[in-house]
Amino acid sequence: MEMIKGIKGHGYYDELVVPIIENTAYEYELTEALAKAAECYHYLFDATIKLHQLGLDWSTPNHGPIQSIRSLMIAGESNASDKTRKANGEIDPFPVR
Repeated sequence: MEMIKGIKGHGYYDELVVPIIENTAYEYELTEALAKAAECYHYLFDATIKLHQLGLDWSTPNHGPIQSIRSLMIAGESNASDKTRKANGEIDPFPVR
């Protein structure tokens, strides 16, 4: 419940709705149940539009901050600070403070 206060436009007195679907042994078996649960939430369409506007492909997990860091590391570039860089030049994603 505490996390809802961190969502823009929502607060403590708002209703939190979480769709519950039965777990399965394989992810591909979740598709139908997840599609039925998602049909009720119109804001998912808005999220898909925003992802498209940002140039992100919603159908693949190849977007987001982790993938951005990986692509920078593969290209040999980095915006990491000296604190996150190890002695051998590798980047430590969780530096000790």
